[in-house]
Amino acid sequence: MNASETVKWMLVRVEYPMLGLAIVLALLIQFASLFDGHSEHLR
Repeated sequence: MNASETVKWMLVRVEYPMLGLAIVLALLIQFASLFDGHSEHLR
């Protein structure tokens, strides 16, 4: 039982930072596309 518990907590510790990175990357991509659209309109 202890082995499964440690594996579960290891997965949790790995998944939460990955989720945070995925959210940050998604926001950066959205902002990049917005800035690209604004720059195209300014031209």
